[in-house]
Amino acid sequence: MTRKFLALLVLLAGLGQSILVAQAKAAPPYDVAEARRDYLSLDLKDTEFQAIKAIVDKDAKELERQRATIRECQARLAKLMIAEKPDLGEIGTVVRQSLDAEYAQRMIQISRNLELRALLGDERWAALYRIVKGLQLFPKAEDLQGLVARETDPAGLKALYQVLKALR
Repeated sequence: MTRKFLALLVLLAGLGQSILVAQAKAAPPYDVAEARRDYLSLDLKDTEFQAIKAIVDKDAKELERQRATIRECQARLAKLMIAEKPDLGEIGTVVRQSLDAEYAQRMIQISRNLELRALLGDERWAALYRIVKGLQLFPKAEDLQGLVARETDPAGLKALYQVLKALR
């Protein structure tokens, strides 16, 4: 009875995994054409772009400080772990510091999201974040030229790219 039950569990797990893989393959990848549609649907006014930039800039230094703290904690933890006799108490302290910094970082990001969502509304906010998530399509600011109007000046492209990178 136990063998049959285990065999059934393995079969169901394999079936579930196959379904998840098939669903992941079925979703079309985000491409430049879709990013352009999202960007056009944003229809950002200059005042809205400036408000987005202000939201991003407001906590930028604190966000970078928290990221630096996380990197520092990771390095300290790596050093503690290679010690001949690792000190579990000290490891716990470093992990707690890292988690506190990650919590602060996430709260800043959540606060930004809520402010942006209030500014843009649900649909435009979702379009903005699809662009942010698809930012790997645009390795450089100049690559955004296919996304925005051709007459957009290079300084405007750079500013847009900086904002999108900051939201990542």
